[in-house]
Parts: sequence; structure tokens; C-alpha cells
Amino acid sequence: MYHWLRNKKAVIYAPLIFIMLFAVACGSSAEPVIVEKEVIKEVVKEVPVIKEVIKEVPKEVIVEKIVVREVVREKLVVATPAAKAPVKAAPARDSIILVTSVEPTTLGAWDACGANVIGFVCTDATVDPLTWIDGEFRELVGTSGTKSWEQMSPERWRFKLRPGVKFHTGEPWNAAAAKVGIDINGSVKELEGYSFHGEVTGEVVDDMTVDVICVKACPIFPRTAAWTSFQAPKWYEAASEDERLQRTVGFGPYVMKDWKSGIRITLEAYEDYLPNDALEMRAPSIKYATQVFRNETLVRAAMVQAGEADWAADIGFDHIDQVPKVKTGLNNEIFALLVDTVWHPELKKKKVRMALAHAINCPALVEALYQNLVECWGNTSAQGTAGITPENSAPYKYDPKLSKRLLQEAGYDPANEINVYTLNGRVQKDVEYY
Repeated sequence: MYHWLRNKKAVIYAPLIFIMLFAVACGSSAEPVIVEKEVIKEVVKEVPVIKEVIKEVPKEVIVEKIVVREVVREKLVVATPAAKAPVKAAPARDSIILVTSVEPTTLGAWDACGANVIGFVCTDATVDPLTWIDGEFRELVGTSGTKSWEQMSPERWRFKLRPGVKFHTGEPWNAAAAKVGIDINGSVKELEGYSFHGEVTGEVVDDMTVDVICVKACPIFPRTAAWTSFQAPKWYEAASEDERLQRTVGFGPYVMKDWKSGIRITLEAYEDYLPNDALEMRAPSIKYATQVFRNETLVRAAMVQAGEADWAADIGFDHIDQVPKVKTGLNNEIFALLVDTVWHPELKKKKVRMALAHAINCPALVEALYQNLVECWGNTSAQGTAGITPENSAPYKYDPKLSKRLLQEAGYDPANEINVYTLNGRVQKDVEYY
């Protein structure tokens, strides 16, 4: 998948999060406090009493004390200091330099721009697809150009588009523009998205509603719609072949400004981008992003260490200690051992395959080769894929005794060699892993 780290625009949005954390205003001033105070008041009352005496009748006065309890309410006003002005957070960075291993071959979103982080300038940064799997909650969300979707039939999905969205040229985003992109994404087999959603076509329902029609039932199309891309139709129609290869004109958060082949690619924040609440669909906070290219992992790490770059992709696990901070991200790919279950005399036996699974000490490999920055996984599809659950993706337990028993039960013949093939450099430590 071409979307880098499965965390779209993550580097560019980090400063915005920083500001949100520290720009906290003080609360309102305190209210005066009312205090109740109990006061005991003593009242002396004289009462005349006549007592009868045998010889003489004197007049006597007896004094009685009556205690009256009264509650007096007093107001106690506590002085409150004047509110202080909130401490301002540091301003957002105006520019950022990203360094990748190689340069994209072209910059056209509807051409072989490049996969993963290498081609983010012509995919994630400059275009938005129909849908996206949110990097925060792993839920399917709409993008800046999509409001909602619903399934109309086994082969048809209806998408409600978001009004007010414009391509970088000012062309409006609407159902007609969406149809052009859907038709191209669904017919050009060389585009990476085709391998996910297959052949599809678009149909205009009204100005802001478009249907996607699959050639066969497509119950999970909204998830595969994350691999669609859209460009300004009028610009694309009028552009020459060279112009189409050297530029992408989408409605994503950044505008492609300049490409000096072999040196750098420069992007500028799109002022009219309409964000939403999804993690990767927020407004850009850095105005300029520049991508440069260095093939050696050590050089990329050194550039960050020296302050020549702000972010470097794929520096390798051996160079982690040479940079201030390391971040890892998710990808839709799984590093797995794929086997021939049809023709190989041993691998077509289920118990032999189970023996292989239980013979691999995945936690030890993750610790030794990847410093525990990746995790063991028990399925060929990543989290967020339809049908993947914690139960069916739990890693296999390392159990050599069980493996030996399974091989015996399967009648394993060691004369039938099992050869393992891998690419060198396709993923980190691939040769060492096997």
C-alpha cells in the first residue's frame, strides 16, 4: 500500500498536537464565599413573683435567665488575584525537511509514483481517497471529500460527497469529478489500488452523490476505497503526458509546488483544505514540507542528528541510538512465510505446516532483530482488515516438542527439501530473519 506508515500526514501534524497540549487558558476568577456564623446571645429578664408569708407580705423579685440562640449570617468576601494571561505555546514550525531512501520515479498520482513513504508527496500529502482507516481507533472514516456511504446492492455502493471541497486548481469536487477518478482507479491495472478493489466504475446520481459499481459482489469496498485517488479532471484532460507525470493536482492538505529532480520536492499547505475530526484528516499546521533523498540509512540518521533533516524514513534498527527520537507506525503488510500448499510434497500436509509454525521462536526473533518494536502476528492480514479478530490473529506458540510430534504424525520425509526465498532489502532485516 502506498500510504506511508498507515499514519497519514503524521509527521506534518505533530506540531499541532503539541500546541493543543500547552495552550491552556486559565479559568475564571473565584466567587465570594458565604460563611454562616453561630452567635449565642444572653438576655436577662426580670419577673416579679409574689410569695405569701405568715407575718408579713414582703414583695420579692426573682431574676430568671433566658438564653436565646440566634444565627447571624455574615458575608466573608475572599479576595481573588487577577487572572493571569495564558502562557502562549511555541509557534508552529514553518517548514520541515523529510529525508527518504530514494526519489519517486514520477509525481503523478495516476502513475507509478512510488510506494509507502517514498511516494507520499503524490499520494497522502496531495490527494485524499474516498475512505480511510483511522490511525487512532482503526475505524473506517470518511475523508475531507466524503460524508457517508451505504450499500445499495451486492455490487453497488453509494457515496455522499462533501460540498465546498475544491481541487488545488479551484475546480469543484463533485460526483462528476469523482466518477473520473473512480473509472481510472478501477481500470488501470498498473495502479496499486486496482489489486485491492479490482475493476470498478462510477455513476453520477446527482451533483454530490456518486455510485461505485463493481464487476462482482464487493461487500468490503469501502475499506478498499482507501486506495482510490482523485485529481482535477479539467487540469488532467488539458495536461500533457509530461505534466501528468511531474505533478499531482488533488484536494489533499498540501499543494505540490516544485520538483528539482535529484535534489528535492517542495510542498505547501493548501489553505482551502477542509479537514474533519479524523486523526489523519486534520488541517496542516506546517506551511512547507520538503522531501530530500539519501540512499544510505546511516546518512539519513546522521542528517537528523546534525539537524539537517527533521524526519528520516527507515533508518534501520541498528541506527536507533543515533537519533533523538524513534517512532514506529503500522503498515497494511505482514512479514510472513508463504508456502506452496499445492505442489510441494511436504508443505501440502497441514501438520507439516503446523510444525513449521510452532518451530519458529517469533518473540526471540523480534527481540534480537527488531528490538521489540514490532509484534508477532498469526495471520496474513493486518489489524483493521475485515474478518481479522484477536482470536484468528493470535501468534503461534513456540513449541519444539509439538513440532517434532506433528512431523512424525505427518510422515515427514526430510529428503524433500524446503527452499526459502526472500528479497534483500524489501523489509528491514529480511535476510537475517530467514
